[in-house]
Amino acid sequence: MRHFPLTRFVIQASVSEQIEAITSEALELIAAFKDLEPVRTHDNRTDRARKTERLTEEAWDTLHAVETLLAMLVARGVDIEAVRAMVEEKNRARGYYEGCTWNGETWVSRDGIAIENEGGDET
Repeated sequence: MRHFPLTRFVIQASVSEQIEAITSEALELIAAFKDLEPVRTHDNRTDRARKTERLTEEAWDTLHAVETLLAMLVARGVDIEAVRAMVEEKNRARGYYEGCTWNGETWVSRDGIAIENEGGDET
């Protein structure tokens, strides 16, 4: 499932260049995460919401760069859906998906309790 339209880089960039783009976006994502520490503004309000929005933006930018790489691989004949299914099965066997599910509105624990983020470092 694509989240973004195809970019010109699918035909203009090499795989190596796209890996560099992904790395650059991932570094921006890391910087945004490190910048999440609450900072007080002049009227004593935190700008955490703005910083969380930036973190989210960088996550989407990183995903977009990865989607572009996947489109490049499709153009080279790779069955990315078969590989995605293989990765999902591998991660299922490792137990990565145990403990919570998405019900369309919120994450829900195995016993049916909504999981709410209490803030902190794992925003």
